[in-house]
Amino acid sequence: MSTEETKDTNLPEGEAEKLDKLDVEFSVEERESFTSGGEAIEVEIGPEPETLDIEVDAGPEPDVGSGVYGVLDDSVATGLDVSGAPASGKKALKAKGKEAGVSEGVLRSALFYNLVAGLVGGAVAFFVFSMTFGLKQTQSSSGAVLIWTTLSTGLWGLCLGAVIASAEGFVTGNLHLFTKGLRDGAFWGGIGGLVGGWVGQFIWGLMDQRYTLPGIGGYLLHGITWSMVGWLIGMGLGVVSMSALKMRNSMIGGALGGLAGGLIFHMLDGVELFGIEAAGRLFSLLAIGALIGFGLTAVEAVLKEAWLRIVKGPLAGKEFVIYQDRTVIGASPKADITLFKDESIEPEHAVIEMTPRGFTITDQRSRTGTFVNDREIESQQLKSGDRIQIGRVLIDIHLRDTLTAD
Repeated sequence: MSTEETKDTNLPEGEAEKLDKLDVEFSVEERESFTSGGEAIEVEIGPEPETLDIEVDAGPEPDVGSGVYGVLDDSVATGLDVSGAPASGKKALKAKGKEAGVSEGVLRSALFYNLVAGLVGGAVAFFVFSMTFGLKQTQSSSGAVLIWTTLSTGLWGLCLGAVIASAEGFVTGNLHLFTKGLRDGAFWGGIGGLVGGWVGQFIWGLMDQRYTLPGIGGYLLHGITWSMVGWLIGMGLGVVSMSALKMRNSMIGGALGGLAGGLIFHMLDGVELFGIEAAGRLFSLLAIGALIGFGLTAVEAVLKEAWLRIVKGPLAGKEFVIYQDRTVIGASPKADITLFKDESIEPEHAVIEMTPRGFTITDQRSRTGTFVNDREIESQQLKSGDRIQIGRVLIDIHLRDTLTAD
């Protein structure tokens, strides 16, 4: 097939005034059926090469069009959309962006940015607490101490939860996910702080009254308190993702991280460091935030069963764990995996679904198509190591051995 100038056309009258023209020479002796402008057209092609003038909607850009040839790249038709064909013959677009290297993989890894988010959350918690409650506890009665501890840990948990739960939305540039993370993370982190602070302080009070174990009681108090804060921050992450598996992994990781952070908090809180009286509390909150953030993702990394890794594109190096039975990939902020800064990607471009035999990807009638291992597909079973192309973004899928397709 080749393009050449022609004066002939067999399309309905009036179309030429609205649409650009693409002239294609055929050398195939047969009758072809196709569509143009929503109407079926049947063309008789003789034994000798003939020139057929086909009009298509070329769109706002010279290299993008739709109609009987689907998507055009560099003004060259890429295939005839014949009724009943398994795919439209679209040509994969050239992937843009630098391929993910070690630095991109580290900076966009959930382990890294959740740890950093925990540090930031700990710093925010310290400064907000200092402005609200002051640096020293002045209450003496058991009831006042219980209230002070409950409110202060509630505030700390709110700050930590908001920052950690919104981290993924910030890294991926998804404003919808970012604001949802701020809201849900603050709520569940605050609840965790209130409940954890009250329970921990109450248990410590009982132990202090019955046993002479102030050292162990302090470790128990802070361990229980921050373990519960981390546990409920993990619940908030599960609510943001709308996934029970994500919630389970995050709650386990958050509880373990909070427990470790609570033990460090007991050792550092109130200790003067570098000649600064409040430095002990600052470093203890930083440690709690970092360990909760790290724990949330470390458990996920161990227990994940299927995940996508962006190889080339604006988010190169970022991994997305697949938790849901149906995962929508597209440009919409409400998609499960949002791919932005690529106008060739539809709001809902493709869907990955969990089936009894593994994972299947299905194109959602997109303009530019969905490709697996450089081949355009409508729907295809996936195996570990397959390379998916959506728009100009390259994605590798990884599956545990138990989920690999037969």
